[in-house]
Amino acid sequence: AAALLRAIEKTVEHLELDQVLILDSPFNREESVTFPKLKFLNVQHLERKVFENNFNNCENLEEIYLMDGYYSLGSYGTNTILTILRKNSKLEKLFVSSAIFNQIFQRDNSADFSFKLKSFTLCNFFHHTMFNDEVKFNFYLFLLSQMEHLESITLEEWMDVEVLRQLFAMPKLKRLNLKGILYHRPGQIGWSDFNLPHSPSITHLDFEDFSCNIN
Repeated sequence: AAALLRAIEKTVEHLELDQVLILDSPFNREESVTFPKLKFLNVQHLERKVFENNFNNCENLEEIYLMDGYYSLGSYGTNTILTILRKNSKLEKLFVSSAIFNQIFQRDNSADFSFKLKSFTLCNFFHHTMFNDEVKFNFYLFLLSQMEHLESITLEEWMDVEVLRQLFAMPKLKRLNLKGILYHRPGQIGWSDFNLPHSPSITHLDFEDFSCNIN
Protein backbone atom coordinates (compact mmCIF):
# COMPACT_ATOMS: atom_id res chain seq x y z
CA ALA A 1 0.00 0.00 0.00
CA ALA A 2 2.83 2.40 0.82
CA ALA A 3 4.53 1.92 -2.56
CA LEU A 4 1.19 2.21 -4.32
CA LEU A 5 0.31 5.52 -2.69
CA ARG A 6 3.79 6.93 -3.10
CA ALA A 7 3.57 6.23 -6.83
CA ILE A 8 0.44 8.37 -7.22
CA GLU A 9 0.87 11.01 -4.50
CA LYS A 10 1.67 13.88 -6.89
CA THR A 11 -1.24 13.26 -9.25
CA VAL A 12 -4.09 11.57 -7.39
CA GLU A 13 -7.31 13.60 -7.05
CA HIS A 14 -9.67 10.94 -5.65
CA LEU A 15 -8.57 8.68 -2.77
CA GLU A 16 -10.51 6.14 -0.70
CA LEU A 17 -8.91 4.15 2.12
CA ASP A 18 -10.79 1.54 4.15
CA GLN A 19 -9.44 -0.49 7.09
CA VAL A 20 -5.80 0.27 6.30
CA LEU A 21 -3.35 -0.78 8.99
CA ILE A 22 0.32 -0.66 8.03
CA LEU A 23 3.11 -1.81 10.32
CA ASP A 24 6.87 -1.34 9.85
CA SER A 25 6.42 0.58 6.62
CA PRO A 26 7.84 3.90 5.34
CA PHE A 27 4.20 4.99 4.97
CA ASN A 28 3.93 4.82 8.75
CA ARG A 29 7.10 6.77 9.50
CA GLU A 30 7.95 10.46 9.49
CA GLU A 31 8.74 10.62 5.73
CA SER A 32 5.04 11.00 4.99
CA VAL A 33 3.22 10.98 1.68
CA THR A 34 1.68 14.23 0.39
CA PHE A 35 -1.28 14.69 -1.92
CA PRO A 36 -1.10 18.21 -3.44
CA LYS A 37 -3.89 17.64 -6.00
CA LEU A 38 -6.25 15.62 -3.82
CA LYS A 39 -9.88 16.80 -4.08
CA PHE A 40 -11.83 13.82 -2.73
CA LEU A 41 -10.85 11.96 0.47
CA ASN A 42 -12.80 9.05 1.90
CA VAL A 43 -11.23 7.56 5.04
CA GLN A 44 -12.91 4.67 6.83
CA HIS A 45 -11.45 2.94 9.89
CA LEU A 46 -7.91 4.01 9.05
CA GLU A 47 -5.08 3.43 11.49
CA ARG A 48 -4.52 6.70 13.35
CA LYS A 49 -0.82 7.16 12.64
CA VAL A 50 -1.32 6.65 8.91
CA PHE A 51 -4.00 9.34 8.93
CA GLU A 52 -2.05 11.86 11.00
CA ASN A 53 1.21 11.47 9.06
CA ASN A 54 -0.19 11.85 5.57
CA PHE A 55 -3.11 14.25 5.25
CA ASN A 56 -2.05 17.36 7.18
CA ASN A 57 -0.79 19.09 4.04
CA CYS A 58 -3.87 18.66 1.86
CA GLU A 59 -5.21 22.08 0.84
CA ASN A 60 -7.41 21.42 -2.22
CA LEU A 61 -10.02 19.07 -0.81
CA GLU A 62 -13.58 19.60 -1.99
CA GLU A 63 -15.14 16.51 -0.40
CA ILE A 64 -14.19 14.82 2.88
CA TYR A 65 -15.66 11.62 4.28
CA LEU A 66 -14.32 10.64 7.71
CA MET A 67 -15.38 7.49 9.52
CA ASP A 68 -14.01 6.59 12.95
CA GLY A 69 -12.06 3.52 14.06
CA TYR A 70 -14.98 1.13 14.29
CA TYR A 71 -12.67 -1.86 13.86
CA SER A 72 -10.43 -0.84 16.79
CA LEU A 73 -7.86 0.84 14.58
CA GLY A 74 -8.01 3.94 16.77
CA SER A 75 -9.76 7.25 16.45
CA TYR A 76 -8.13 10.09 14.55
CA GLY A 77 -6.44 12.94 16.37
CA THR A 78 -8.64 15.98 16.93
CA ASN A 79 -5.83 18.39 16.04
CA THR A 80 -5.24 16.65 12.73
CA ILE A 81 -8.92 16.74 11.81
CA LEU A 82 -9.22 20.44 12.68
CA THR A 83 -6.00 21.25 10.81
CA ILE A 84 -7.37 19.62 7.66
CA LEU A 85 -10.66 21.49 7.97
CA ARG A 86 -8.91 24.81 8.52
CA LYS A 87 -6.60 24.39 5.51
CA ASN A 88 -9.23 23.44 2.96
CA SER A 89 -11.12 26.58 1.98
CA LYS A 90 -12.54 24.88 -1.14
CA LEU A 91 -14.38 22.23 0.88
CA GLU A 92 -18.02 21.81 -0.18
CA LYS A 93 -19.05 18.41 1.20
CA LEU A 94 -18.33 17.09 4.70
CA PHE A 95 -19.46 13.64 5.87
CA VAL A 96 -18.50 12.56 9.40
CA SER A 97 -19.33 9.71 11.73
CA SER A 98 -20.51 10.36 15.27
CA ALA A 99 -17.09 10.02 16.95
CA ILE A 100 -15.52 12.47 14.47
CA PHE A 101 -18.45 14.84 15.02
CA ASN A 102 -17.79 14.75 18.77
CA GLN A 103 -14.15 15.63 18.17
CA ILE A 104 -14.87 18.54 15.84
CA PHE A 105 -17.50 20.20 18.02
CA GLN A 106 -15.98 19.87 21.48
CA ARG A 107 -15.24 23.59 21.02
CA ASP A 108 -16.61 26.35 18.85
CA ASN A 109 -14.20 26.30 15.91
CA SER A 110 -16.59 27.81 13.36
CA ALA A 111 -14.62 31.06 13.07
CA ASP A 112 -11.51 29.08 12.06
CA PHE A 113 -13.12 27.57 8.96
CA SER A 114 -12.98 29.49 5.69
CA PHE A 115 -14.86 26.94 3.58
CA LYS A 116 -18.45 27.38 2.36
CA LEU A 117 -20.14 24.02 2.74
CA LYS A 118 -22.93 22.95 0.43
CA SER A 119 -23.51 19.58 2.07
CA PHE A 120 -23.08 18.24 5.63
CA THR A 121 -23.80 14.73 6.89
CA LEU A 122 -23.64 13.31 10.41
CA CYS A 123 -23.76 9.52 10.28
CA ASN A 124 -24.42 7.88 13.66
CA PHE A 125 -23.92 4.16 13.03
CA PHE A 126 -26.14 2.04 15.29
CA HIS A 127 -26.78 5.21 17.34
CA HIS A 128 -24.00 4.24 19.74
CA THR A 129 -22.99 7.85 20.40
CA MET A 130 -24.84 10.57 22.30
CA PHE A 131 -23.79 14.21 22.28
CA ASN A 132 -23.66 16.55 25.26
CA ASP A 133 -25.22 20.02 25.30
CA GLU A 134 -21.93 21.79 24.60
CA VAL A 135 -21.31 19.76 21.46
CA LYS A 136 -24.86 20.43 20.26
CA PHE A 137 -24.51 24.17 20.93
CA ASN A 138 -21.19 24.34 19.08
CA PHE A 139 -22.82 22.59 16.15
CA TYR A 140 -25.60 25.19 16.28
CA LEU A 141 -22.97 27.95 16.04
CA PHE A 142 -21.41 26.09 13.13
CA LEU A 143 -24.75 26.03 11.33
CA LEU A 144 -25.09 29.77 11.85
CA SER A 145 -21.69 30.29 10.25
CA GLN A 146 -22.67 28.18 7.22
CA MET A 147 -26.33 29.10 6.89
CA GLU A 148 -25.85 31.15 3.72
CA HIS A 149 -24.20 28.24 1.91
CA LEU A 150 -25.63 24.87 3.00
CA GLU A 151 -27.99 23.21 0.54
CA SER A 152 -28.16 19.67 1.93
CA ILE A 153 -28.03 18.38 5.53
CA THR A 154 -28.35 14.86 6.91
CA LEU A 155 -28.53 14.28 10.66
CA GLU A 156 -28.79 10.87 12.28
CA GLU A 157 -29.12 12.10 15.84
CA TRP A 158 -31.30 14.50 17.81
CA MET A 159 -29.74 17.97 18.09
CA ASP A 160 -32.36 19.83 20.16
CA VAL A 161 -35.16 22.15 19.13
CA GLU A 162 -32.99 25.21 18.43
CA VAL A 163 -30.94 23.31 15.87
CA LEU A 164 -34.11 22.06 14.20
CA ARG A 165 -35.51 25.59 14.05
CA GLN A 166 -32.26 26.84 12.55
CA LEU A 167 -32.39 24.17 9.86
CA PHE A 168 -35.85 25.29 8.76
CA ALA A 169 -34.73 28.93 8.70
CA MET A 170 -31.77 28.36 6.38
CA PRO A 171 -32.32 30.35 3.17
CA LYS A 172 -30.62 27.95 0.72
CA LEU A 173 -31.28 24.55 2.31
CA LYS A 174 -33.04 22.36 -0.25
CA ARG A 175 -32.64 18.84 1.10
CA LEU A 176 -33.07 17.85 4.77
CA ASN A 177 -32.68 14.25 5.90
CA LEU A 178 -33.55 13.45 9.53
CA LYS A 179 -32.85 9.78 10.15
CA GLY A 180 -33.43 8.14 13.52
CA ILE A 181 -33.14 11.47 15.33
CA LEU A 182 -35.45 10.33 18.15
CA TYR A 183 -33.51 7.18 18.98
CA HIS A 184 -32.01 8.65 22.16
CA ARG A 185 -34.91 11.01 22.87
CA PRO A 186 -36.79 9.92 26.03
CA GLY A 187 -40.57 10.15 26.04
CA GLN A 188 -42.61 11.58 23.23
CA ILE A 189 -42.17 14.70 21.17
CA GLY A 190 -45.15 16.85 20.26
CA TRP A 191 -44.19 18.35 16.92
CA SER A 192 -46.98 20.92 17.17
CA ASP A 193 -45.15 22.50 20.13
CA PHE A 194 -42.04 23.28 18.13
CA ASN A 195 -43.31 26.39 16.33
CA LEU A 196 -41.03 25.70 13.40
CA PRO A 197 -40.57 28.58 10.97
CA HIS A 198 -41.80 28.16 7.42
CA SER A 199 -38.82 27.10 5.34
CA PRO A 200 -38.04 29.43 2.45
CA SER A 201 -36.16 26.80 0.48
CA ILE A 202 -36.60 23.12 1.47
CA THR A 203 -37.84 21.03 -1.46
CA HIS A 204 -36.93 17.54 -0.19
CA LEU A 205 -37.58 16.30 3.35
CA ASP A 206 -36.67 12.73 4.30
CA PHE A 207 -37.73 11.66 7.78
CA GLU A 208 -37.01 8.24 9.28
CA ASP A 209 -37.72 7.42 12.91
CA PHE A 210 -36.51 4.30 14.71
CA SER A 211 -38.02 5.03 18.11
CA CYS A 212 -41.76 4.59 17.44
CA ASN A 213 -42.54 7.35 19.92
CA ILE A 214 -43.74 10.28 17.80
CA ASN A 215 -47.14 11.82 18.56
